[in-house]
Amino acid sequence: MAVGDPQIGIGVGGSEADTQRWVNTLNLATAKAGDAAFIYSMGDQIDGNLEFDQYAGFMYPQTLRNYSIATTAGNHDCDVPNMQWHFNNPNVTDYGVTSATGDYYFSYGDTLFINLNSNAVLKSSKSSAVIAKEHRKCIEEAIATTMPTT
Repeated sequence: MAVGDPQIGIGVGGSEADTQRWVNTLNLATAKAGDAAFIYSMGDQIDGNLEFDQYAGFMYPQTLRNYSIATTAGNHDCDVPNMQWHFNNPNVTDYGVTSATGDYYFSYGDTLFINLNSNAVLKSSKSSAVIAKEHRKCIEEAIATTMPTT
C-alpha cells in the first residue's frame, strides 16, 4: 500500500489534528486494501525535521502495528538524522546520502524496490552528475545482489 505526504505538523490544528487525519487515512486505506503486505510511505512523514512529537504522531496509528513500513526521505525529512533513528530500512547505501539516509533497496516476493534519495541533489555538496552516478551504482548493486543468476 503506497501512501504519501502525511506531513504530520503542517495542517490546521497542528500535530494532534494531523495525527488524527493520518489515523483516519490509514483506517480507510486498510479497509480497502487490508491484505497489503506492507506500507510504503513516499516521503514527508513529518513537517519539521527536529520535531519528535511529529514522528510520534506518524507512528501513533494502531494500524501501523500490523504492517511493515518502508519510508522515503522527503524534503521535510532529509536535513537531520531523525529519520534514520525512527526507521530501519534495509540495504541502506552510501549513495545519494543526506543527513537522513542514503539510497536503499529491498525485494518482496519477485519485486525489487529501489529507493533513490532524490534530495541528495539539493542537499549534498556533490554535483548532480556525481549523485546520478551514485544512484546508478545503487541500482546496479540492488540488481546484482537481489536478482537470481542463471
